[in-house]
Amino acid sequence: MRFTSQLSMGVYSRRAPFRRIGGNFMALRFLLSLLVVIAAHSPASAVVVDEGATNLDTTTQLRWLDLTATTNLSPGAVAAGAGGWLNSGWRFATGNEVVALWAQMGITSLSGPGTNDPATLASIDTFFAVFGQTSFDPNINLRASHGWIDPSGMGEPLGRQVDAAVYVRNGTGGAYVKNLVAYAGYSSWDIGSYLVRSASPVPEPSSPMLLCIGGVGIAVSLRCRRRGASD
Repeated sequence: MRFTSQLSMGVYSRRAPFRRIGGNFMALRFLLSLLVVIAAHSPASAVVVDEGATNLDTTTQLRWLDLTATTNLSPGAVAAGAGGWLNSGWRFATGNEVVALWAQMGITSLSGPGTNDPATLASIDTFFAVFGQTSFDPNINLRASHGWIDPSGMGEPLGRQVDAAVYVRNGTGGAYVKNLVAYAGYSSWDIGSYLVRSASPVPEPSSPMLLCIGGVGIAVSLRCRRRGASD
């Protein structure tokens, strides 16, 4: 009986280091998994996500309607309910919101002549692909996206008609916000409307909270292993 006890203690003493190694490995694996979760919930780099008919700006949490969805509709018609967008929480974007969106997508040439900077031209091509190209004139080699905006932020662009445009012409491109001599009933296949609404993001757990949860989990796991080793 004494021999058996000593033998079993010898076996346990030989296994104990491996148990400690296994316990430490499990704790390390748990910690690495926690870090992966934290990284997944950390704020990502700013980006505009193409969702099909809409586009999400992850920085401002504004969802934008494609410009091509509202071409040939006057701003007055949209404000009066055409398409049903304003009844579904959409509104006309302000000039500041549109300019911020352009900057977000790498389009910063907002005044003066266009630029032939390759990065800006590539950004404009991306804008056309995401929001839609509303205008093309082969005679002057012009491609553009035009949209009505709300210049004052009062809810609808019915007083002063303002067109926000992104364009490429003969190898140069840019963007501008321009007053037009137009009226609320003016419509064109070349011009849509910049419509936005809140994306209502889903709340995510913060990194400190995840770290606290992970720390408690590791502590409980190590304590349980120590109890098992002492039994």
